[in-house]
Amino acid sequence: MQNLSNLANKINTELFNYIIRYIKQVNGRLIQISTDYVFSSEQGNYFEEDLRESINVYGKSKNEAEDILFDSGIEYRLIFNLFPFINYIYNIIYLIIIHCPMNWQTKYLI
Repeated sequence: MQNLSNLANKINTELFNYIIRYIKQVNGRLIQISTDYVFSSEQGNYFEEDLRESINVYGKSKNEAEDILFDSGIEYRLIFNLFPFINYIYNIIYLIIIHCPMNWQTKYLI
């Protein structure tokens, strides 16, 4: 379990720090795809304002990454994908089209 925790932390938190630094250097924007794993999964139908208290390693590492994002000062859009493993590509494209303003023409990273 510790190995999975370390891997999740490296991918979702440490790597994310590098991405945020790069975006700051190029004055870019970020589209962050989140999941409902950042919540406890007790209630369902979550909103962005709901308390994030994940119960597994993956969710905790995603929470840490989102905290980095919130504190970064960069312009971003946070999109929640409630079914991350079902029709993944379709879900991502659909969510980006629905939630991102048309004036985001350059310098964004997904």
